[in-house]
Amino acid sequence: MIRCPACFSPSGEDLSDVARHLYAMLERSDPVHVMWVNRELGKERVGVGDFTERVFRLFEVGGDIRDWILRRFVHMFLSESPHPFILAMQRPEPWVLKGYAVEHHHFLRQWVVSCANIISRCERDDVRMYEVDNIYTEYHGSRESPAHHELLIKMGISYGLKREEIVGSRPLRATKVAIGEWDRITRVSSWNASMAAVHGMELLANREMVKYGARYSYFDPAILSDGSITEDARKFLMEGYSADIGHSMEALKLIQDGVEEMDNGMEVMIAFTYSMGHLYEYLNARLERGRMYGN
Repeated sequence: MIRCPACFSPSGEDLSDVARHLYAMLERSDPVHVMWVNRELGKERVGVGDFTERVFRLFEVGGDIRDWILRRFVHMFLSESPHPFILAMQRPEPWVLKGYAVEHHHFLRQWVVSCANIISRCERDDVRMYEVDNIYTEYHGSRESPAHHELLIKMGISYGLKREEIVGSRPLRATKVAIGEWDRITRVSSWNASMAAVHGMELLANREMVKYGARYSYFDPAILSDGSITEDARKFLMEGYSADIGHSMEALKLIQDGVEEMDNGMEVMIAFTYSMGHLYEYLNARLERGRMYGN
């Protein structure tokens, strides 16, 4: 059984079945599938044969899964036409970081649940230890190294938000949908497909993505030292800037190990692709939230 990369529903036994499902939904003008096809395959309408070839090209590995994930991530978020949130983060204004603080609070609360779901579906000690470390770092922390969640809240407070305002907020629709789908992915997928869906997102803050073709970094590193952001914002951004190189690459190694063990490369690619679509919309929600505070 293979799932659709646009809606994640079971769609057949192989990629040809998935292509037929996508094409049928496109013919019905289903908005979820139309949006996915436009973003991933282009807006030009072609016959079912050419359409199927495009689907196969999208999921053509041409190396190992790690290389494919890196290429796809750069294409979606860090290319010549980066995600709008990446552009806003190059020299972020206060409203951008306010929106970031509020929506990311909801993201991180779900993040640890996804990590726990991965633990529950994997017997490997190295994977379990990796996820335990994720949960501890993101949500617990220590006196010397505060949790990322706490650093995030302090960033929001430094721009005038109240703690109660952040933790008592309700996620915007795109965020709510995304965190629900990340929970679903990690409850029904193999552990390495779940890791691709969850930890593939950490590539956003990996400052070495330029090695893989990125034209933009998550933010302009100059903002960490030029005084243009608050000290608490600097501490929050610096934490990810320092950590996500080795951390995200370790996840890719574990994912690749799982593919070699279970021969489930297609499951991994589909879960990653579906997840990144929701990441795209979630990043838009950060901007939407920020605009509520005025720009």
